[in-house]
Amino acid sequence: MGQKLFPCFTLCLIVSLSPTIYRYPLVYSQLDYNFYANSCPGLPWIVSKGVQSAVNNDYRMAASLLRLHFHDCIVNGCDASVLLDATIDFTGEKNAPANRNSLRGFEVIDNIKAEVERYCPLTVSCADILTLAAKEAVSMAGGVYSSWPGPIGRRDGTTPREKGAGWGYNRGYNFWLVPLGRRDGTTASEEAVNEQIPSPFEPLQNITAKFTSKGLDLKDVVVLSGGHTIGYAQCFAFKRRLFDF
Repeated sequence: MGQKLFPCFTLCLIVSLSPTIYRYPLVYSQLDYNFYANSCPGLPWIVSKGVQSAVNNDYRMAASLLRLHFHDCIVNGCDASVLLDATIDFTGEKNAPANRNSLRGFEVIDNIKAEVERYCPLTVSCADILTLAAKEAVSMAGGVYSSWPGPIGRRDGTTPREKGAGWGYNRGYNFWLVPLGRRDGTTASEEAVNEQIPSPFEPLQNITAKFTSKGLDLKDVVVLSGGHTIGYAQCFAFKRRLFDF
């Protein structure tokens, strides 16, 4: 059951939340499946390699990257604002109650970003890197749109820029497409996190209202809630419901 929910969960984040992207001018952009095809052709290969390394070191990281992406997108759109540290001008999202000592994977995105900058400096947004990382995490975890580890017999490239070394949006083991071209936000809001991220302690009516405000429907609520069947959960978040249905 968990595996079946993987791809639906991610598609909700990437596709169903797209109205949110357009709703907020801060992160408005024209998304395209081949946005970096010329400017950074090795991007998928770099991200895939980084996610594989992270998940091999910590198998929980696949779920953590998926959750990190959701907590970014559900708050004012997919703009990577969740990655920003607090400054004198704003209180960041990292220390909001829903995220503090809970979100994981920041260092994975930082490492991938550093590697991307080596090959494609000042080109790829952190928002797109986080989106691709979530997609790779879903595939590695066995999403039904994946044939991971896929057919073998590939030839090694000598650089991520080499033709055929990794431009895999339309091929490989990821069978759904991810539009790219998001812009990074320059500010973050702890208050927005507190207002917009659904809490497991809220009544269903409140949770549904928060999703419908993003252009999602009841089916999306069910699918996104089902995404919590993967990874680890803290007992206090659901123990009450085990004995008080």
